[in-house]
Amino acid sequence: MHPPPSSIAAGVIATTAMAWCIYKLVRIRWPRSDHGDFPTMPSWPILGNLLDMMDPDLPQRLHEIGSPVWMSAPMFPGRALAFEDPELVKTFMLKSPTIFGFDPKIFDTETTITVYGKKHSRLQRAFRVALSKDAVERHAEGIHAIAERVLEKMVFACKYSTGINPLPFLQEYAFSVVCEVTLGSIPEHSRQMQAQFPTFLQIIKKVEASRFPFSFYAATEARYLGTKMHQILLTIVQSRRAFFHHLDPTADAMNSLLHFGATGATAHPPLSDTEIATSIRGFLAAGFDTTSQTLASALHCLLQEATPTDLARVAQDVREAGPAAPRLPRLDALLKECQRRFPMASLIPRLAKEDFMLAGVRVPKGTMLLPYRHRGFLRENADKFQVERFMGEEAYDKVTPMEFLPFGYGERGCPGQHMARLEMKMLLAILLGGEFVLKKGTKKSVVTVFPFVAAHPSVRLERV
Repeated sequence: MHPPPSSIAAGVIATTAMAWCIYKLVRIRWPRSDHGDFPTMPSWPILGNLLDMMDPDLPQRLHEIGSPVWMSAPMFPGRALAFEDPELVKTFMLKSPTIFGFDPKIFDTETTITVYGKKHSRLQRAFRVALSKDAVERHAEGIHAIAERVLEKMVFACKYSTGINPLPFLQEYAFSVVCEVTLGSIPEHSRQMQAQFPTFLQIIKKVEASRFPFSFYAATEARYLGTKMHQILLTIVQSRRAFFHHLDPTADAMNSLLHFGATGATAHPPLSDTEIATSIRGFLAAGFDTTSQTLASALHCLLQEATPTDLARVAQDVREAGPAAPRLPRLDALLKECQRRFPMASLIPRLAKEDFMLAGVRVPKGTMLLPYRHRGFLRENADKFQVERFMGEEAYDKVTPMEFLPFGYGERGCPGQHMARLEMKMLLAILLGGEFVLKKGTKKSVVTVFPFVAAHPSVRLERV
């Protein structure tokens, strides 16, 4: 009597799974020796080093090892190399524009995040002009108005609650600020994109769901919604292209991108309509979550970690200079200490597009690179919130600049860092300026460690 086909299939699957586990266990016990002098971190079958990657203390463990470490990333066919030494991180960052990149995943398009080589240099240069410090500060008034509007929404929500999660409000704030800076010279265009915020949230949720196995529908729906948003942006670009010679290139980022290369002032060719729409859409995705999560962590620090003296001094500075003042040193220091305590983007994985040498060891093409860009855990009293770390000539980021890189370094540095700094400072300055009172909610803060280190507090906000 022959066994049924289902039993044979089940036996094959079980045997294959057992063989795979044995292979992984053997590889763990006897690490392969073709990775130069770098040690290999023991990994779990199938999961690889996922639990290690989720460990917030991994940078400190790497520091104690004193060497880059080979790791296994789940569902990634190649090897991963993690390191935290500032000089190696610097070397990686300087090479990054030419040989590192990731294939597009979210929108199936090319942005400054996903491309490398000459494509990256061209897009990065265009965005650095469009989002320069002077260009962003021209929108200070508009950003101030958006911050006031979002804080008023939080005040209204708190009337019917003993504590709210501020993250959804901060996400709306970050999204609206990007719309203001990129499209604000024509208010109708900015409002048109701000109205897409619910759709954008759906895209983000579908993208997150698509990371799980057998979630093909979520990925398809994310691409469909992303295409609709792309068409809206493309229509705006085309409408401006028709009379772009009459547009002020300094009025907003889209105008600047339309003029990039068009006058022959640079060696780069002009950007196409598709490139501009795609880049702004990618910028919305890149600047949306990082800024809002950092602001949520900052609210946690204001409520749970900063001293009353720190808050009083920042409030005094804001009242004397105004929330839109270009220089508020103590507020800058407070925000940097928040970023040190909760390093939002301390790890941006990249993929090696060709072989290269790192610390005398050949890193093969296809390797995932995991450079940890912060060393705040090495500071004295690292678990304590101390604004003075970033004050004066002995400030942490001045003495050891390569140990504190909240916006990256070199050509792969965040092109929107000036906008992010301004919008975060603006909201915190208004919050501490005396017109609002921030209080703890009834729930405790929740600290996440993967995929980002961030704190999610429960807050209550009232008008004075």
